[in-house]
Amino acid sequence: MARLAREAIPSRDWAALLHPTRWQYPPLFFWVDGVLVRLLGEPLAVFRLPSIVSSAFLAPLAYSIGRAAGGERSGLLAGCYALLLPLAHRYGSALLVDPFQAALVGAALLAFVRAETRGGSLIPAGALCALAVSTKYTSLLLPAALLLVLLADRARRGASERKRAAIEIVLFALLSLLPLLFLRQEDRALLRAMAFWRSLPFDWADLFRAVPAPLFVLALLAPLLRARFPRVMRGPYLFLVLWLLFFFWGRRQMNWLLPASVPLAVLAGRATAVWTEGRRSLLAVSAAAAVLLYGGYRSAREILIYRETERIYSEAAAYANDHVPPEGVVVVDALPFESPLYLHSSTCNARFACYREGRLALLVPWVFENYKLRGFDGSAWGEVHEREIRETWRLEKRFLVDGRPILEIYANPAFMPRRGRAEPPEPGP
Repeated sequence: MARLAREAIPSRDWAALLHPTRWQYPPLFFWVDGVLVRLLGEPLAVFRLPSIVSSAFLAPLAYSIGRAAGGERSGLLAGCYALLLPLAHRYGSALLVDPFQAALVGAALLAFVRAETRGGSLIPAGALCALAVSTKYTSLLLPAALLLVLLADRARRGASERKRAAIEIVLFALLSLLPLLFLRQEDRALLRAMAFWRSLPFDWADLFRAVPAPLFVLALLAPLLRARFPRVMRGPYLFLVLWLLFFFWGRRQMNWLLPASVPLAVLAGRATAVWTEGRRSLLAVSAAAAVLLYGGYRSAREILIYRETERIYSEAAAYANDHVPPEGVVVVDALPFESPLYLHSSTCNARFACYREGRLALLVPWVFENYKLRGFDGSAWGEVHEREIRETWRLEKRFLVDGRPILEIYANPAFMPRRGRAEPPEPGP
């Protein structure tokens, strides 16, 4: 994906620049990734650099929002919750748009909270909302939530209270929604179709391994604090509620929950800061410490799983390099294998018709299961040929992590040596 963006950036093809991929994603992430790849080369770490840097900013953003809205204690707890959130460690180094989107959502919320607490301009918050929407269109939930809060606040304030100027709210809305001007007709059609897609059924145990259940409870019950719940936190809270409804209604993949990590940590931090005061502070502090310890344990576990996954990728790549000559082709549906860091042979995406030229196929099982659930013959675009590969090619290797298959290697029978009757040796001289 980043390679496509890198090739589009120096050209004058505006269509390619604004739409570097054929999916529903806006171009911002691919511009950033493309520039980095063009400057630093194509090691896998460079492809992942935006995700790594973005995930590193989640805890500071949560701390800054919590401090601006609720004081130092709330900020420290919010930062700790974000720092020890297993979900962030699971996807923070992955080649995904979500960590980049989560950082922009956090930055927009910080700008909004500061504008509300200090009476400043909403233009920075609107600009950051526009950048978030330019990363993934699901970020439209952010300006929608903030606009609802601004309009409700303006309607509820009395004549003697200071109100936001209507023109400022309108400018915020226009700036936040500016990226929608670049939507093409086919983008709108795909987004409408995707709104009704479903992902795999929830693994609730895995959900609560990625996000400890007490964080959900603390964050969602935060408004019960009433007088102790700052007015400026209504924007983050409404966005969190809308995002969770969208996430659970659509049964989205777990990484789609990452953009809600900063408001989740901020609201949970504020609730913890209030409930750890007073007579029952010892019990509340013990509960908060338990949540943090569990988050630290799960985060460490996610890091170990990530390292094991990297080892499996390297082992699979070594197997492919040993069995496929440089002039051969490897069929892939896992993004890391599209980088020359792993494979010396050329690659063919499993979505393309050239898959029969491949000698081996490296497939990710959950992707295929997702597509089958949505009713497609292997792909959302009708081009993935994984069903035929799985039914007619030979399974060579299957790699597991925590008992779950994460990668499979299939061999193309067209390139396998034929077994037949041995020819008699030629007579010697």
